[in-house]
Amino acid sequence: MRAHGFGTLAATAAIAVLAGCAGFITSEACPAIGWSNNLTVDLVGDTAPVDVVQVCFDGRCSSSRGTQPEPAPTLEFVTVNPEELPALPSETPPDWDPLFVSSKIDDGTWVVHFDMSAPEAISVRALDAQAQVLAADTYTITWTRVGGSEQCGGPMEAGRITLNL
Repeated sequence: MRAHGFGTLAATAAIAVLAGCAGFITSEACPAIGWSNNLTVDLVGDTAPVDVVQVCFDGRCSSSRGTQPEPAPTLEFVTVNPEELPALPSETPPDWDPLFVSSKIDDGTWVVHFDMSAPEAISVRALDAQAQVLAADTYTITWTRVGGSEQCGGPMEAGRITLNL
């Protein structure tokens, strides 16, 4: 009888210890494995000569997609002889970063898609077709989380900034 009481006591102690450990186990899984943070740049002034809006921080500058593309037309499948295809470029352009790009929404509005970065300080410049700087300024950015969680991270947005041309 005495051994039975000891077994009950040991089992109760083990349950208490394991229940205490459960508090250290988080039940929140982090589903997002990647996202982009967005910043809107409003241009004020003559936007006609603006070809690209570029954002830079930490020695990196955004690439440009230019104007948002039109929806793709319906495509037909065709058989092509591989020998008739043009050669592909051997290298990706050195300034191309597919996760850090600026996209033109309309003549006065550009959206910059950062990779998962949320820099506090940035420089913004508007360039013409010959890459001449039309306007430039620096900004301190405040980011607001719009998805995910503090623990797991997630997409953020910054308020709109204005670049005077």
